Amino acid sequence: MKIANLKTELEPKTTLFKEEVDVIIAVVTKVLEHDERIPKSGTFLLYGVKNDEHEPQKLISFDIGKGPTKHFLGRNESSRKMAEAVLSQDARNEHIEGVRSAMSYFYDSPLFLYLVTTHGHFSCAYYAESGDYSDMEYVYCAVARALANMGKEDEALQDECEHLFFSEVDEYPGLYALREFVDELFEKCELPELKKWHEWHEPANSAGELTLFFQ
Repeated sequence: MKIANLKTELEPKTTLFKEEVDVIIAVVTKVLEHDERIPKSGTFLLYGVKNDEHEPQKLISFDIGKGPTKHFLGRNESSRKMAEAVLSQDARNEHIEGVRSAMSYFYDSPLFLYLVTTHGHFSCAYYAESGDYSDMEYVYCAVARALANMGKEDEALQDECEHLFFSEVDEYPGLYALREFVDELFEKCELPELKKWHEWHEPANSAGELTLFFQ
């Protein structure tokens, strides 16, 4: 899959290390290629918001193929502009304690991922081509499962990832197969990015050099 206009923000400015960012990009690319869902144009954004803050951490942003989808969903905005607007609005909003992870949306907006952790939440927008909601669900669940695999010490994240899959699987039964596929990627660590992450993560974690996301 061709990626363009890639930008990342890393530790210590944000909550993700380079090895973690590289894994998320690799997993998203792999699952789209595996299920032959590669779009010709589109945008992917992953933001993070620490509890009690409203300034988003702009963790990952890139466009796909030919670049942003023009007139996304038939509107005057591109996929990039719409994704940025949706995730920025999410960061500005007050988030009530106890709200669960979900495929969320605002009035007249496409779906975005809202994934709760102990000390903050991740938000993700994948807007591509015609804006197929099943494709969004597929990418969002892959991102959630990748983050859960990289943050096993975060009990809230683990519970929220389980809740997310359970609440969506009736409408999209293929999500459990996707979950198994992503988990297998982490078990085997054959992707170069996953192998590098594992070689970095295990010693750093054992040495107590890592904290929970947003901590």
